[in-house]
Amino acid sequence: MRLSSLLALLRPVLPLILGLSLGCSLSLLRVSWIQGEGEDPCVEAVGKPGGPQNPDSKNGLDQGDEDFRPRIVPYYRDPNKPYKKVLRTRYIQTELGSRERLLVAVLTSRATLSTLAVAVNRTVAHHFPRLLYFTEQLNRRYQPRLRFRKQRLLNGYRRFDPARGMEYTLDLLLEAVTQRGHRRSLARRVSLLRPLSRVEILPMPYVTEATRVQLVLPLLVAEAPAALAFLEAFAASVLEPREHALLTLLLVYGPREGRGGPDPFLGVKAAAAELERRYPGARLAWLAVRAEAPSQVRLMDVISKKHPVDTLFFLTTVWTRPGSEVLNRCRMNAISGWQAFFPVHFQEFNPALSPQRSPPGVPGADPPSPGVDPSRGAPVGGRFDRQASAEGCFYNADYLAARARLAGELAGQEEEEALEGLEVMDVFLRFSGLHLFRAVEPGLVQKFSLRDCSPRLSEELYHRCRLSNLEGLGARTQLAMALFEQEQANST
Repeated sequence: MRLSSLLALLRPVLPLILGLSLGCSLSLLRVSWIQGEGEDPCVEAVGKPGGPQNPDSKNGLDQGDEDFRPRIVPYYRDPNKPYKKVLRTRYIQTELGSRERLLVAVLTSRATLSTLAVAVNRTVAHHFPRLLYFTEQLNRRYQPRLRFRKQRLLNGYRRFDPARGMEYTLDLLLEAVTQRGHRRSLARRVSLLRPLSRVEILPMPYVTEATRVQLVLPLLVAEAPAALAFLEAFAASVLEPREHALLTLLLVYGPREGRGGPDPFLGVKAAAAELERRYPGARLAWLAVRAEAPSQVRLMDVISKKHPVDTLFFLTTVWTRPGSEVLNRCRMNAISGWQAFFPVHFQEFNPALSPQRSPPGVPGADPPSPGVDPSRGAPVGGRFDRQASAEGCFYNADYLAARARLAGELAGQEEEEALEGLEVMDVFLRFSGLHLFRAVEPGLVQKFSLRDCSPRLSEELYHRCRLSNLEGLGARTQLAMALFEQEQANST
């Protein structure tokens, strides 16, 4: 009777008592298991890749939080066995980028997406080898109602900005697909920027902007009328501000020119004498040579013998307009025994095919010169002529060393043929161990002119000369418009 009454009293709390008993029993069993186990072999292997280094288990756990560093097992080839190619994991993990750190940055604000991306790029770019930005704004906005897919590229334009990077403007044909399967093609224009990254600073010798520059201007008889404009520009940009620079005119006569007849360079000599009289202390020297087929290297040989070995030459053309900034960049980029500088000038298009445009909003106003800042625009004004290499800055000692190496490797008739088909830049490129620095120079702006492509040039130089003349006529759109207008006129 008493037992039944006791069971009736404990029946409501009996499940609670059984649960507490079972929990305590399992806890005691788990404590015994943990005490019986040793160190974690995985943690020990990760923390100590090269084997047991520290017997302290706590230190091993701290090392387990670090990145996993694979251990390179050295390979020792048995001389008695045939040779087989060795596969090194070190190069595999470098190529696959398995050790690159990953940063995921979620930029949620569309209004500040551009500024946030620039801030993140400038903050962490030097910590990570590569930054990837993914944008899915269209699909996030319209999904699941719409889904956009790229079909093909309609048009594309790219432009390299030395200060920012490669800029892209793309016209994409997208396909919009609804939930019901309806499809429609849409054209959208996007603007992309691939910023400059991994800028490497190279140690360079010390140079100053106080070095005197010796300008060298070779003049043919056909270029004598254009030399007067060059001298006026030289006086305004070099003599007037008293730049530390000199000018030497190299007058190239033909086999029969100037013999018993009028001097074709009489006006040039008179203009040089007038500048010396107008600017006291200025000295414009000129040398006269006679050559049937003038070569740039042969003409430079004549000049180099007249100057000391530490002279900084600036080889120019009659269409070049050097200024203070150009001379300073010549001084900074031409380093004796280290580097030669050959700038890429900005060539204006043919004014007959590329008419000057007035600024927007100012009717009848004079258009700005397309050469003011060609790196930032002027799509109809001209282009950087990468085919031309007539301008160059280098030291006389470096030129003499390259010239001596050319004479040592090529002798006799082979040297004579090489001199006719080479330019000064080719001599430095092939027969010198200097760095050859070639970059666009916005300060060198040349008016449109057709270069005289001599048939005595090498095949490569002749092709470059012809290509420079053809590409300098105008932009493709302007040439297409001129052909279209010509066909329309012929059809009527």
